[in-house]
Amino acid sequence: MEFHMLNLHNEVCAPGPDRKQMRREAFLAHAGAVLVSLGLNRATMDDIAQSAGVSKVILYRFFSSKEKLISTLLETISDRLVSQIESPWRGVGPDIESILDIARQDSNAFILLMKHAPHDPTYGLYPEKVRDASVRRTKLLTRSIWKHLTDPRIRELSCEAVVTFLMDATLRWIERGEPKDDHIFVAWTLDTTNALYSRWESGQVTPPPGPLPLPL
Repeated sequence: MEFHMLNLHNEVCAPGPDRKQMRREAFLAHAGAVLVSLGLNRATMDDIAQSAGVSKVILYRFFSSKEKLISTLLETISDRLVSQIESPWRGVGPDIESILDIARQDSNAFILLMKHAPHDPTYGLYPEKVRDASVRRTKLLTRSIWKHLTDPRIRELSCEAVVTFLMDATLRWIERGEPKDDHIFVAWTLDTTNALYSRWESGQVTPPPGPLPLPL
C-alpha cells in the first residue's frame, strides 16, 4: 500500500531546528492519511514510515510510539478547534467559516478526531474536549432564548442538538464537499441553525411526552 503526500527530501536545505519541525509536521501529515485509510488500530508505524519514505527507526526518533503520534495529531487539531470556539464571538457564520477552515487545513486529522476517535476508549477524550467547549459556548450565546424554554432538560438538549448537528455536518462536508463550494455549506448551516433558534425563541416548543410504553 502506497501513500504519496509530502517529499521529505525537499527539506534538506532548511536550518536545523526548522528542518526538524518541518519533518515532524510532514510525518504527522503522512500519519493522518494512513490512519484515516487503515484505521487507528490497524495502521502501524511501518505503514506510516513507508508512506513518509523513511525507516521506522527515524520515525521513532520523533515519536516514541504510535500512541504518542496519534495523541499528538488529535491534541493539535482539538486544541486549535477549542481555541477558535473560545475566541471572541463574531457571529454564527464567521465562526462556522473559521471551524471549516481549520478542518480544511488538516482534513485527515479532523476526520480522525470526529469520526474515528469518538469510538476509541484511548482517544475519545479529544473529541469530547471539543464537544464540551462547543456546548458551553452555545449555552452562553443562546441565553436570550432560554426564557422561552423553561424546561432545563429541553435547554440542555437544545444546546447538545445544535453542537451535534454542526459537528456531524462539518465532518460529512469535509469528506464529501469541494472547497470551492464551502460557501454553500456555510449558508446552509447558518440557515438551519437560525431556523432552530427562531423556533425556540418563539416559544412554540412542544413539551416532552411522558414515558413511552415498552414494546411487547
